[in-house]
Amino acid sequence: EALAKLVQETAERTLGPAPVRIGRHPKRLLAYRSNQPLGRRRLWFARLDNGSAHLVELLGAQQQYVVEGVHPHTQQPYSWDQDLVALGRDGLSCISDRLLNGFFAELTVMLELFGCEVLDDQSAAGGARKDRGKVDQTALRGNPDSVAEAVSLIPNTSELFPTRADYIRIGYAIKAACGEDEARGRELWLDWTARWEGDDDHPDGNDPGDALRDWNSFRPPFEIGAPFLYALAARYGFNFAGEEFDALEEPPVEAGAEPNDEDRPEEYSDAALAMRFRAQHRPVARYVGTWGNWFLWDGKRWALDDTDQAFDFARGVCSKASAEILRETAGSDRRAARKVASCQVIGAVLRVAQTDRALARTPEGWDGNPWLLNTPTGIVDLTTGTVRAHDPNRYCTKITAVGPAEQGIAACPLWLRFIADVTGGDDNRAQYLQRVVGYCLSGSTREHALFFAHGPGGNGKSVFVDTIGKLLKNYAKTAPMDTFTAARGERHPTDLAMMRGARLVAAQETEEGHRWAEAKIKALTGGSPISARFMRQDYFEFTPQFKLLIVGNHKPAIRTVDAAIRRRLHLIPFTFEPAKPDLLLPQKLLAEWPGILAWAIEGCLQWQRVGLCPPDSVIEATQKYFEEEDAIGRWITERCEYVADATTTSNDLFNDWRIWCADAAEYVGTQKRFAQSLQQRGLQKWRQPKTGRSGFRGVRLRKDQSCADFDDGTLLEPAGGEKEQLIH
Repeated sequence: EALAKLVQETAERTLGPAPVRIGRHPKRLLAYRSNQPLGRRRLWFARLDNGSAHLVELLGAQQQYVVEGVHPHTQQPYSWDQDLVALGRDGLSCISDRLLNGFFAELTVMLELFGCEVLDDQSAAGGARKDRGKVDQTALRGNPDSVAEAVSLIPNTSELFPTRADYIRIGYAIKAACGEDEARGRELWLDWTARWEGDDDHPDGNDPGDALRDWNSFRPPFEIGAPFLYALAARYGFNFAGEEFDALEEPPVEAGAEPNDEDRPEEYSDAALAMRFRAQHRPVARYVGTWGNWFLWDGKRWALDDTDQAFDFARGVCSKASAEILRETAGSDRRAARKVASCQVIGAVLRVAQTDRALARTPEGWDGNPWLLNTPTGIVDLTTGTVRAHDPNRYCTKITAVGPAEQGIAACPLWLRFIADVTGGDDNRAQYLQRVVGYCLSGSTREHALFFAHGPGGNGKSVFVDTIGKLLKNYAKTAPMDTFTAARGERHPTDLAMMRGARLVAAQETEEGHRWAEAKIKALTGGSPISARFMRQDYFEFTPQFKLLIVGNHKPAIRTVDAAIRRRLHLIPFTFEPAKPDLLLPQKLLAEWPGILAWAIEGCLQWQRVGLCPPDSVIEATQKYFEEEDAIGRWITERCEYVADATTTSNDLFNDWRIWCADAAEYVGTQKRFAQSLQQRGLQKWRQPKTGRSGFRGVRLRKDQSCADFDDGTLLEPAGGEKEQLIH
């Protein structure tokens, strides 16, 4: 039943809804129509737990199935969940070879994830399994940009890839898909593996060295490649059509081509006028229903239609149709001409066009390639630094303020002096800042980092962030600081929606006494999809590409200094104090923006080669910050001592922690969270089976600093509900 339901759901998701016939439960048949002859297709698969083989089959041209009658085995009539007569031929979803390719590819992935193995016909009959050496390796390769987009959309979670074998399959598929461009494939693999948050056994996630060794161990011949990645990514919004844009080539039927004569709507109807709209404006117009917006190609990017130009396009179509009616009727049918040109019909035409398969797109796929940066002079490939021509197929909605200078960093001498000043002449920190900005150009979030530029006012940190933000233009967003600090109420999800497609999100002016919203920061920097919505629109999911860059004079508090926060936070000290601040510096730097972008692109290439590599000044400042905020660490130092054979109950430790927090004005939290924090520090849990008492081994309270030193007779309530008298 579960497998039959899986096949049905996959078909309805990739091919469209269909009436279902049940004959011998749980087997089922789904009915579709096609405008072209389709050949028979078969997919055999076996359950690995019992070896039983099953078949999914497409009945193609000249094949038949029973619509009404009695099943020969069950002796029960066939049943349909819909009335086929009422539904009619036009009520069936139309399928094609391209859609079927997508269905069988995704079904293969889903079956493998459900513990099944796809077989060839001989395997199903009991013969040998498929020989990888017989797989056409060229058929596994894909367009490098499409492969990169697909990999960027696939989450790396333990739920989706529970075993090492599942995880390794992605590596094999990437290597096969990239073919001879092994460097590109390796970068995609390392980026994808870095997105794993880790588990109890691997709290720091994947080790880059281990991931690289895994990559080097992948050897051909391969049996999965680009089709496997495309099918898996399609579940997260990847568009199988990929290279769909071609103004000179008529799209297939399901993508919105002209219908046959018998299916053509009446001339001057809303549907017919919407077809004219598509024919005229398909090269430059797309509609995203989830966002409720049109996007128009301006020759360099798909820009949000914020002036209702799409409505003006529809007005032009209707005005021309109105003039045609007047010409064809010699002016005698002015009523019909007025109606076609009315605001009501114009709006109706636009609404019909919004649903046209050639014009409608889902939110996924826009700005999907994390290694492309769109600029006014072309699209920069951040893996090489080369500039390509603008291409509507890349679906870029963002664009920088300027293109990179041809002469490189030689075009920004003032900026280089500024960087030298704010880093106090520290070349290591200057190069680190260049790598940080370069990392922010990309859509990769593999570093899982939050950058916090801290220091007193007037030291250049705001000029640094503002210059980079304005240079990146649409790729940069500014968020209110309380988006990232804890508050009682949840902010509207539009705060997150506006970050879709951004590469940099900056916030300034941290306030004293606030603390980080740690769970939100972990979610935003973890590389997993997040949900958001625009005002009065539906929720949608997107995988963050942005990096967080916070600027402030005050350090927000950290409630839990755990491994995840330690891995993410980079505190960048800005301590430069100019003798005479140059108030016109931001304006002077405008002329150097092309050179600054070239400097940032060079930093991106350096980051890909060596990583962020924070200098000692950043490491030391960050560590000091953690020590200041690590309340449990300070409590252990002041109130505990490590003794190998010692055992202390959880209640005793937590009671002492509560007393210490009251004196230090620190947050207590729950006993469960307290115990988890001790475990994360390497303390071993201990339990006495006979009495049920539990605690930790290897630690005890200092005799001179224990709870017993408090002689006020305070009664504490342990988690178990028993009250203990604190006696001096």
